[in-house]
Amino acid sequence: MRYIILVLVLIAIGFNIQQHNKPPEPGAQPLPGISESYEAKAPANVPEDAWKYYEHAKDAVYQSDLERAESDLSNAVSIKPDFTEAWYNLGATQANRAIELTRQHHEHDAVIMFKKAVESKKRSRELMIQGKWFEYEGQERTQVRSDVEHALADADEVINDEASLIKALWLWADAKNTN
Repeated sequence: MRYIILVLVLIAIGFNIQQHNKPPEPGAQPLPGISESYEAKAPANVPEDAWKYYEHAKDAVYQSDLERAESDLSNAVSIKPDFTEAWYNLGATQANRAIELTRQHHEHDAVIMFKKAVESKKRSRELMIQGKWFEYEGQERTQVRSDVEHALADADEVINDEASLIKALWLWADAKNTN
């Protein structure tokens, strides 16, 4: 039962990168800000450089380059520390990188990366509570809030049990390999 809870936390923390940043279906209209990347205008309260990094990160996710996506999102939040959506996606990217590191048998690094993911999700939750939003609106905000609350519900317990966390990472990595 404990591993089931751990895997559910992993799924929740990494969920949004698959849902909010999935590439369009063939023939579908491009998502706003993706095909015209770097030309999309930043929201009024987001510096252009932070927005460009955020847009670059979306492209990196589409190309399955999670390392570059993490770097770009880290740059975005360093420029704009209250960029909720960037923190949210950074947490998901880091959780998915933890899965990649597990597959590469770098379990120690995977645990460190997963702990970073939890901290990024916590930061996004703090900013949500403060009402700091720059891109998401309406139903998307509701979904993101729900994702974060579910993800963080048992996160502290998960990260404090490293052996179980590694087992859960392997279970999730194996499950993603079969999909």
